[in-house]
Amino acid sequence: MNIDIEIEKADTFLKRLIGLMFKKEINKGFLFDLGREKKHGAAIHSFFVFSKFDAVFINEKMEIVDVKKEIKPFKAYIKPKKQSRYILELPPGRTDEEKLKIGKKIDLQKIIK
Repeated sequence: MNIDIEIEKADTFLKRLIGLMFKKEINKGFLFDLGREKKHGAAIHSFFVFSKFDAVFINEKMEIVDVKKEIKPFKAYIKPKKQSRYILELPPGRTDEEKLKIGKKIDLQKIIK
């Protein structure tokens, strides 16, 4: 599966710390690698994110285990239904456009530009 949007890998401490925070408009995706599968450690928040966004939680087998759509700003605790290793944050509505659903496999190497 290929996603037709620029995806930036959050591969530094600063990128992981900031993520989508302080962005008024989200026009590209961010990929977070947690290093290993985590359940509650994969939880995210939307403090200081000033726009809605979608989040896709992916396990080590590259299967989508949860999709959260149009997450509103300043939500405290957004957690996946199952353990995940990767979190892909996308502009709002993008999960529907790309038909990203639970159980679908995704090739992260192909989507990183």
